[in-house]
Amino acid sequence: MAQDLNAASAAFPFEVNEPMKGPDREPVYVDFNTMMTDDQERVWIHPSEVHHWFRPGLRVRLQAEDLSVDATLEHDELDWLARPDWSTRRDQ
Repeated sequence: MAQDLNAASAAFPFEVNEPMKGPDREPVYVDFNTMMTDDQERVWIHPSEVHHWFRPGLRVRLQAEDLSVDATLEHDELDWLARPDWSTRRDQ
């Protein structure tokens, strides 16, 4: 277990528990309906929307046709997901 944590620390040299501010870049377009398939209500990010600057803990702006919201990026075994901060919701 300790080796796993050390390996993770080497891959991501920052505290994942402290959200980092994302770069001012184009919004990340998502389908908010994908939250329904995740038991933690995170939004799935389509691979075409993944950027080279993505890092776990990074704050990004999720965008859909009718709303946008800030979110914190997470990565599981296969996919990038975002945990929305609904207090930042903006209706379009």
